[in-house]
Amino acid sequence: MSRAVSLFLQRYWRFSRGLTLAVEAAVIDGEGRFLLIRGPRERFWRLPGGPVEKGEAAGDAVARVLRTRAAIEPGGAAELFAVYRAPPHTGSDHVALMVVRAWSAWTPNRHGARSRSALGEIGSFGPGELPRDTDPVAAARISDVARGTPTPDEA
Repeated sequence: MSRAVSLFLQRYWRFSRGLTLAVEAAVIDGEGRFLLIRGPRERFWRLPGGPVEKGEAAGDAVARVLRTRAAIEPGGAAELFAVYRAPPHTGSDHVALMVVRAWSAWTPNRHGARSRSALGEIGSFGPGELPRDTDPVAAARISDVARGTPTPDEA
């Protein structure tokens, strides 16, 4: 595609539709482990996440996503950690990474992961103990949260 056509399409899309936002939740337990999920047909472990619906606040979207994808109830307001450019395959323009430190109805077994039937698997892993099949974007975001500093998006 020529540069002129590409620039035209970028400007057209920018003005013809609004920006879209997704959320991801970095759910951290008292031992510093992160909650990861893997759907029944998904290859990688990921942070729970999903789109922010029209008119929905990001914090409400995180609570909805955690209820539906991870079967947990946040115990307070999620803290905004960073806003990232979304990977191209997500269908969103940006991702708000929210940190959740209090929740209920989630108790992983002593081996870290447990079966979740139709929802797939859920597990808790330390930043240095992530499964080999963790999504690279999720691993980078977990590293950011563990360090306390977001990594700037590439230009």
